[in-house]
Amino acid sequence: MQTSPGIRRLDRRAWLGGLLLFGVTLLVYAPVRDFAFVDFDDTFVLEHASGGLSAEGLAWALEGRDVFPPLTWLAHMLDVELFGLSAPAHHLSNLLLHALNASLLFLVLAGMTGRRGPSLFVAGLFALHPLNVESVAWVSEKKNLLSGLFWILGMGAYTRWARTRSRSAYVGVVACLTLGLASKPALVTFPFALLLLDLWPLRRWGPGADAAAPSGRSLILEKLPLFALSALASLWTLRVQADAGAVASAAQLPLAGRLGNAVVSYGLYLRRLFWPDDLAPFYANLAVIDLPAGSPQALGLAALVLVVLVVAAVIALRRLPAGFVGLAWFLGVMVPTIGLVQVGDQALADRYMYLPIIGCGLALAWAADALLAGRVWGNRAALVLGITTLALCAWATRAYLPHWRGTLPLWERSLATQPDHWIAANNVAWLLATCPGAEVRDGDRAVALAERAVRLTRRGNPTYLDTLAAAYAESGRFDAAMAAQAEALRLAERHGAAPQAAAFRATLRQLGRHEPIRSRQGCPGEPPIPESS
Repeated sequence: MQTSPGIRRLDRRAWLGGLLLFGVTLLVYAPVRDFAFVDFDDTFVLEHASGGLSAEGLAWALEGRDVFPPLTWLAHMLDVELFGLSAPAHHLSNLLLHALNASLLFLVLAGMTGRRGPSLFVAGLFALHPLNVESVAWVSEKKNLLSGLFWILGMGAYTRWARTRSRSAYVGVVACLTLGLASKPALVTFPFALLLLDLWPLRRWGPGADAAAPSGRSLILEKLPLFALSALASLWTLRVQADAGAVASAAQLPLAGRLGNAVVSYGLYLRRLFWPDDLAPFYANLAVIDLPAGSPQALGLAALVLVVLVVAAVIALRRLPAGFVGLAWFLGVMVPTIGLVQVGDQALADRYMYLPIIGCGLALAWAADALLAGRVWGNRAALVLGITTLALCAWATRAYLPHWRGTLPLWERSLATQPDHWIAANNVAWLLATCPGAEVRDGDRAVALAERAVRLTRRGNPTYLDTLAAAYAESGRFDAAMAAQAEALRLAERHGAAPQAAAFRATLRQLGRHEPIRSRQGCPGEPPIPESS
């Protein structure tokens, strides 16, 4: 059967390019081998995976009742089975997955497009851009890396299906999506991305498609099993997140506010793609605590930029289909995580760009190629521009990586970029007030940060009042500490949080004896999970 347009066999140079990218990725991310776990989901993950692989753990993971999908849990359990609680080994596991994903992405794109240079740039951007540091340096984000692996393998299987119509290839596509959804449900947009690949580079519809190309109806019908899987995963995710109390209601965050946050977030992702100077592990959605989440000017500018990009992509569709596909990929693949269904307190997150950044790379690489093609100096200019861009990305990634070396520098980074980040203020205050090491503790600063967190949340969060009590105790103000702890206890009792209330009563008795609060969790050099776990 005739090979579809844009599909080529990989030669030795392509395989060497994949190996080169794998090695460069390992080199750039090498510092993670010295990083600790962070008390930001890592503790939760390690507590549940601490038994390694077992029949009980397998049964619990497959029940699918937790916000972390089953295959992700099994991957963490396997890491614990192989490496115990060795932080360097868990970080290396993440890094190897990311390097593998980058290499596979290059090979798949090179096979689909027949172009090694632009494909290597896209995969290099994916591998080295600092927006993807969070997905690699945060052990808990193995779900992003694992789901990314199955997404890229699914792209390769779909290429083979488009070329050969092989039943085994289609089974491979379905299997990859199933495994990907079992790693992270955000892969629900995978069938949509395949439709974009049908447009370009597979050219199965739209400009450039030949007379024998399938009809639009048949392209959708062949993907019905994939859309069905995505729908089931969406329903499961909404149920689990709602049961966990993580989904904001319409009363908490009205639709207009969510749409505004989505538009501004798209603009921020694009801005950080080109100028990633303010990356942080958590971008708080201020609307959650009824603070202004963004200015009308920011919303208007972001909307204008998006409209201009969409109009330009549509106008240039016939001449530059990769530009349209890349932009639609970025906008569409991001939909499950753009905040239309608000889960948690974040407005956006770097980890959400792990797969959407591929679309940005496609648009940039092929736009540059179209601009420089046919010129005497075009190939050299493209090479210099590509290498310079990737070198700058690698430099920015190495500069940002140290913020992920432990819990305290992680939250300090959030505070540095967002002074009103109530979660970061509380977490830094707790560490400064309770860590056993005297070199870490700073009672005065802990009080200032804890008071800020309590003020921003209008004294409505008992956990933050508990932190304030610990900060007062560290600074020697035990009367104020007991008053704050009593207030936290009253709130916990009012909310019906019996275990929390019991813990607060014990803390209140301790403060009455003028004993400061000490906690090892998250502190530098301390075990990643409580010894009793």
